[in-house]
Amino acid sequence: MDPYGLELAGWKTRARLPSELSARDEGEVRERGLVLSDASPVPAGLLCPRVFGESSEHVGWIRLPRPVVNLWMVPALMAATGLEPRDVEALYYHQGHLGPEGVVHDGTLTYQTTGAAALQTLTRHDPALAPLVWNVLPVVPPRLRPERGQEGRTPSRLYRKVLHHAEELRNKTRHGAAPVLLEDERGRLQAAVSDALTWGIAQALESFTTVPVDLVRRTTYFLFARVEGAPDDTNNSDRPGTLALWLSRIDETRRRLREAAVEVAGDPVRERKLGLVLEALGLHAERA
Repeated sequence: MDPYGLELAGWKTRARLPSELSARDEGEVRERGLVLSDASPVPAGLLCPRVFGESSEHVGWIRLPRPVVNLWMVPALMAATGLEPRDVEALYYHQGHLGPEGVVHDGTLTYQTTGAAALQTLTRHDPALAPLVWNVLPVVPPRLRPERGQEGRTPSRLYRKVLHHAEELRNKTRHGAAPVLLEDERGRLQAAVSDALTWGIAQALESFTTVPVDLVRRTTYFLFARVEGAPDDTNNSDRPGTLALWLSRIDETRRRLREAAVEVAGDPVRERKLGLVLEALGLHAERA
């Protein structure tokens, strides 16, 4: 079964469990920073060689304070459970909850009955759907992240936003924030993760057709961006409107991945790049 619906020519894939995503202890990204004042990477940051390897050959990961939904498996969830798109969307956006008879759209929410926790309940009797819910997020290596992205959404900025909202949720939980504020922050964290899994992965694929990124030039670029004042990447004004929009982005990225599988065949360097992108999607991938 291919729960992501990829069917890549010449590749075998399977969805990884969260415990597999975080198997490399040294791979955890904990800091939002990119470079220090001397242009060296921030330790445990998004360019850190200890996290991603000296040659940027490993996928990193971000620990999340609450489980999130892996959007790529939502179609498989609907096929297995018979849920309607509006029901999944209500749970996903914390606008409905899971009751004894199904999804209820009455605005009565608790952490256990809405969001990823509710969807996780639906997967307990189907082990194939276990990777639907994550407590860590894989991170694309620096060498596969373009410096400029669509609408300013570079992969690095998208991962920084995930780190920001993860920390905000931890802080609000620690200080006993009102339930409505916690639910709102959980929704923002989910939105940030979903952006990383759609916009971020789509842009990583562009590295197959561009000149390889020079990491020295990259750290210098980010240093000047920091000094000159980069746009704020933690504002919440660009939250997407519907689950359907994200799923349409996934459809387009799925098509591009299928094309890439054909394009890179026989080229070990580019096959390795594709393998890293698939790992960053939460997949174990190997040549068939």
